[in-house]
Amino acid sequence: MKIAVWCDGSIDYDIMNMFSFNGNEITCYIDSHYDNRTHFIGETPVLAPSGLADRTYHVDKILFLMLSEESVASAMRSLDQWGMLRNEIKEVGFLVITFDEKGNGFVQSVRWIKTDKPIIISLQAHVIDTCNLNCKGCGHFANLFRGNTNCDLAKFSDELETLSKKVYVKKFYLLGGEPFLNPELPELIQVSRKYFPQAEIRIATNGLLIPKLDDQVFEAIRRYDAIVYITAYPPTVSMMDDILRQLKKHNVSYDIRKVTEFWAGHTEEPINDPLVSRKNCASDLCRTLRDGRVYKCPEPAFYYKFKHEYQSKVSVDMMGADIYASDFLTQLSKLDGTVPFCYYCAEHPRIFTWEGNRVKPEYRDWLANPNER
Repeated sequence: MKIAVWCDGSIDYDIMNMFSFNGNEITCYIDSHYDNRTHFIGETPVLAPSGLADRTYHVDKILFLMLSEESVASAMRSLDQWGMLRNEIKEVGFLVITFDEKGNGFVQSVRWIKTDKPIIISLQAHVIDTCNLNCKGCGHFANLFRGNTNCDLAKFSDELETLSKKVYVKKFYLLGGEPFLNPELPELIQVSRKYFPQAEIRIATNGLLIPKLDDQVFEAIRRYDAIVYITAYPPTVSMMDDILRQLKKHNVSYDIRKVTEFWAGHTEEPINDPLVSRKNCASDLCRTLRDGRVYKCPEPAFYYKFKHEYQSKVSVDMMGADIYASDFLTQLSKLDGTVPFCYYCAEHPRIFTWEGNRVKPEYRDWLANPNER
């Protein structure tokens, strides 16, 4: 098999030397920032993306050496436009990278995914809606939910089985809310791995419950090759030693991202240029599964809760792609562009210092301009 290695400005030799290509030949390197000068690495040519489109070199597989999901998504769209996915490129490989508490990055592995079905770059699903932290302006509106909001295991399994017949998933997040509040999380992880065997599965958590988790939870995380993805808010940082002690004791993979700021990006009127707001949006690729539909991002998936709580006058088609519909893939492809809800997303979100335990959230917590209402 002939492999092209696609990078985003530089070839990382340390990363390259980590992997055995088992006799596969690296035919060429693709550089998204190629400067149009012909050059080689050893005897292997480095090409601009257009060089791949010209079919100058025969390629069966592509390994992406990119940290940015946006860069990967852009490259995948190009391959599709050139008619190379499914017809010529049989598999694509993605790096699995984690960061420790000091910000050091580690390449864990490469996951190869076939191209005979569309690939969702990033998909997330709530396993519970409520949270133990209740952040101000939560993008998933977790601080508006009350009571038992655990997802139904049978329904979750059915939805993943249905999706798995139509698409592959590169990265799958189990989140909420706080996922470690759901006692069926081990079973949910198992189901996720069953239907998304190629995916990088991540459990997005604030980490506060990790020191007291049962061993069976860690066993499921390790057995089904999941990653504990910690958004380290100030309370998390204060108990990081205890958290890391448990994670290392149970030999599970983890990734840590420190968070000290949130952003509020909602407007009451559709006054925004979506091309600008999407460029500044951290959720543009965050496809979200909810009640049998895949949404562009979390906001339209869960906005019904916000609308009910505050009688918001926003009334647009949230454009959830129905996973059970015969034209699901057509509906799904439309989410790559602008959806009606994008017009309510501020071009320049308001940044504010993180605040937890928001017992009485206010409407303006989510507004880019808190004086709008």
